[in-house]
Amino acid sequence: MIFFGKGFHYLKKLKSLELRNNFRCALSKYTFKNTKYLQNVLLHGIGEISFRKGTFGKLRYLKHLEMSFDSEKGGIVSPVENIAEDFIHTSIETLKLGQSAIPLNTFPLYILNKEMYKNNITEICLTDNAGNAGHFPIPMGAPPRSLQILNLSNNSLARFKLDIKNITDLILRQNLLGDFLSTKSYFEKKTDEYFSVIEIIDISQNDIKELAPFTFDSQPFLKHIDLSNNKIQDITFDLSGLLALDFLNLSNNRIKFLMKPLCILLIH
Repeated sequence: MIFFGKGFHYLKKLKSLELRNNFRCALSKYTFKNTKYLQNVLLHGIGEISFRKGTFGKLRYLKHLEMSFDSEKGGIVSPVENIAEDFIHTSIETLKLGQSAIPLNTFPLYILNKEMYKNNITEICLTDNAGNAGHFPIPMGAPPRSLQILNLSNNSLARFKLDIKNITDLILRQNLLGDFLSTKSYFEKKTDEYFSVIEIIDISQNDIKELAPFTFDSQPFLKHIDLSNNKIQDITFDLSGLLALDFLNLSNNRIKFLMKPLCILLIH
């Protein structure tokens, strides 16, 4: 069990803590009892990690929590709701978990629940859980209103649909969304008038052969679209309404046909 002793209580200017090693660790509500002023906690390259409810609850100033694991030996071995329920007592703004072997078919129900946060969370990165994800629960409702960046790269996601009304950056790179996106959009719209403020979408490396024509509908502020490293042959999705678009990456596809509206966009 990791515990920072009474001597740390006097380090009132200690704002950041970083641990890098290949070890197993257990965290509890006593771990950060004497380091309550921490704002940034980074745990990298660690083995298995467990934590009980209340582990991060005393870190009221915590803004950035980042954990990454050895892809073969590491991972979170405690119920993930233990960490989610702590966040309501913190000032969390950024959460990054990489190679954590998290089953995303249950995890987002906790971690993206808008009731779990104050109005601070702006970025969530859950990446590199390949082989351990499968699909996002559909539907799962809206994430916290303050969330702007959501990165779910390399999670073997086969389905994804979310209310992204307030999200500006959505990174779904290196998943398995090709079949799903051929008939459905990643944007869960509430009404026909509903629109998103999204500016960046990355769905590269998703084994996409074709996209539904309405994939980018109701996203008028899109500036950056990355469709690279897929298997797209025909560009049949509609881009004509994306007047803010300034970057379109179609590299490493199998394009043979460009629909007329896209040809007009490319000429101008």
